[in-house]
Amino acid sequence: MHLVPFFGERPVNTVTRSDVQDFIASRRAVGGSVRGKAIADSTLKMNLPGLRLIFDYAVEKGWLASNPMRGVRLWRPMPRVEEPDPFTRKELAAIVAASESISAPLGVMLQCWAQSGMRSGEIRGLQHGDWTPDTGEVTIRRTRSHQRTGPPKTLQSARPAMLTHPVCEPVSAWQPSATAASRSVLERLSRVRPLDDHAPLFPSLADPTQPMEERQLHRLWRRVLLRAKVRARPPETLRRSFVSGMLSRGAPLLLVARQTGHSPVVLLKHYARWLPQEQPGATPAQPVRRRPSAK
Repeated sequence: MHLVPFFGERPVNTVTRSDVQDFIASRRAVGGSVRGKAIADSTLKMNLPGLRLIFDYAVEKGWLASNPMRGVRLWRPMPRVEEPDPFTRKELAAIVAASESISAPLGVMLQCWAQSGMRSGEIRGLQHGDWTPDTGEVTIRRTRSHQRTGPPKTLQSARPAMLTHPVCEPVSAWQPSATAASRSVLERLSRVRPLDDHAPLFPSLADPTQPMEERQLHRLWRRVLLRAKVRARPPETLRRSFVSGMLSRGAPLLLVARQTGHSPVVLLKHYARWLPQEQPGATPAQPVRRRPSAK
């Protein structure tokens, strides 16, 4: 996925140390992975030895004078703190509208994702038996990753969650089902009559009996962002936008943590700037005036 697109057309004897450094830099930049994120330094550190062995083999065969990866260190892993870069409310609305114009099922899925803050694998792993049509509550029991379904990421990731928080709308409310637009996904999901409770709630657009896989999701996601004219960010940004939107509207920190499966410590570390700085309706404190002393 990475070596062949970057080096595949190059004769091996033309690859220089600078080319290898360019490759590493391109993978560490935003867009370096198939999901649109930067590849983690730990992932690079684990996989670069494979490229070094390829060059060793080329040297052994006489195709390359020396291995460009041998010698002085090519790069140094650096601690990287990824700050949330959420969508605005207008961008969320544009994304939902654009996805709806591409495919109605895709529109429902992305709206539910934005209104719930789930992880990608969690929303793609939902089944019809996991949700309650009357309330919009789902029970997260599994996740979908690398075309396999397994248990949730952590113990606290197995949780109930609501699909109807109105974070895509120009309202101050955060409570689930507070608006007709946020509740509209329930009626649309109820129209689908699955063969059994184990059918995916948000299936592949090509095969309704199978869950949507990451490759199809990312292909559709690129189309959605282009149509919505929204700056490119990975689909997991919907989750980050939910957290920032809920906190900025005054939703309780612990409720947002339970809904998303985050720990409160993580929310405070990365999302503190979206917390209201004053109590709603609070008035600025008045200075205390000292009474003049009697003389």
